[in-house]
Amino acid sequence: MAYDLFFNGSHYRYEQITIPVPRVDALAWMQKQSHIPKMYWKGKDEEAEYVALGNILSFTSPPVIAHEEGLRINLFGGRSFAHVEEDLTWKGFPHGLFFLPQFELRQDKNSTELTLHFINTEKNRDKINELSFDYPPLEIVPTCVNSRQDSPSKEQWEDMITASLQMIVDNKIAKVVLARKTTLTLDKTISPCALLKKIAGSQRASLFALQLESSSLWIGVSPERLFLRKKNTLITEAIAGTTVRGKNQEEDLLLQKLLLSSTKLHKEFSSVEMFLQEKISSLCLQTCADVTHSIHQTPRLQHLYKKLEGEITPPLCDTTIMERLHPTPAVGGFPTKEAIDLLLEKEPFSRGWYAAPIGMQSKDYSHFAVGIRTALLRENSIHLFAGTGVVLGSDPEEEWEELELKISQYVEMLSSS
Repeated sequence: MAYDLFFNGSHYRYEQITIPVPRVDALAWMQKQSHIPKMYWKGKDEEAEYVALGNILSFTSPPVIAHEEGLRINLFGGRSFAHVEEDLTWKGFPHGLFFLPQFELRQDKNSTELTLHFINTEKNRDKINELSFDYPPLEIVPTCVNSRQDSPSKEQWEDMITASLQMIVDNKIAKVVLARKTTLTLDKTISPCALLKKIAGSQRASLFALQLESSSLWIGVSPERLFLRKKNTLITEAIAGTTVRGKNQEEDLLLQKLLLSSTKLHKEFSSVEMFLQEKISSLCLQTCADVTHSIHQTPRLQHLYKKLEGEITPPLCDTTIMERLHPTPAVGGFPTKEAIDLLLEKEPFSRGWYAAPIGMQSKDYSHFAVGIRTALLRENSIHLFAGTGVVLGSDPEEEWEELELKISQYVEMLSSS
């Protein structure tokens, strides 16, 4: 049966085939397939995981989707942090890509389904023969790190922090988030999907893997949700301010008290909270937020956290929501324009898709994470990205150590492989 499908008002003839398939290791299954682009996605606090293969229709920003009730049509992808010229690290990554896949695997604890999508062509069940369900298990082969390069170097980092603090003292900005790219050269190539699976564990985070060309794959375990939209309900999260995890629950609680009482860390967090409160109020008729701060834990770090929610004003689209919310002060700074201008001037590398929206979109449900705690693997090199908020009172050495903590899950996993 053919359906009428509309993207941004343009009409498409659409058909689909959905069939049950045996349960798979989704990341291992994705790695085996030859179709590019390919993307793995599992949203934070969501049970279902997805694999999207091939591109039959794509857009540079999230389109407005319209179709009759009962259809499930998902697009996958993301965009770059800023629409600026990127360096060769991000070769093959456009400024934005949101694609309808040829094949879409959806798996939860109860079922595994494969959907074949067809646009302006007759559906063809034989397309499934292009896929393989015979795949080897994921494993990380033992490897050694031959070299490491930080951009900026530690000396450059100290200069960046000093210059930023002077901007803060002069009241030109209140906060800026400065980032670093650490490139490790390995003695052999490793499986990005295997690395993601080992790091992910049971973390409360959005998991993603995106491959846009044969020689590179970008992975991430992001604790930060940009937004979740369920029909007209919009949810976003303020996450900022960082301390380490303790060796036990007692130490965790002590560190949480220090986190909650830190003036410097509350400065970091308050700019994010106020920004998101203002933005969600402009998008929504009614809003609500957690009354007090809580703590968001990852295996190595603890952050200040607050959830904000509202009912959006129709006919707002996902592109408008994304443009209003990105970049938040958690990854850019505040005021937004001045902070972004500063970090683009000072950072000696291209952020590419780091710290930018990544996720999935449909007519009634969209979920986008902020692309942090990420690694871009290209042949035998792995590029690790991390950032830290600079406010009055920041110390270059302490901020450098925070960067080390944020990439440590990758570094230690490689060292122990």
